[in-house]
Amino acid sequence: SMSVKWRTPLGSVRVETPNAVLSVLSENDTFGEVSFLIGKASASFIADEDDVKVSVMDLNYIRQLFRNDTNFIPEFFLFVSKNMARQIMQLNEVYASGGL
Repeated sequence: SMSVKWRTPLGSVRVETPNAVLSVLSENDTFGEVSFLIGKASASFIADEDDVKVSVMDLNYIRQLFRNDTNFIPEFFLFVSKNMARQIMQLNEVYASGGL
């Protein structure tokens, strides 16, 4: 099933395509939002730079949270939207610097 992953405070992770490093995630950053929203894996690869611990929130758990607390729904999607906006800004910087 699809999931959103978030980092625990260990190590660093690179998000990359075959041609470029798109971003470096730091402690407690999330990834997997695009895959979660579109229902399939994205084109990015995740490469561990250090000893990394990853936590996963799968779709069934998120659905359970939505059923148990309807106030969680807009908070969750606001959180996902903010993270995706941050990622788009980082990608814009990569493109502007000729990284892709």
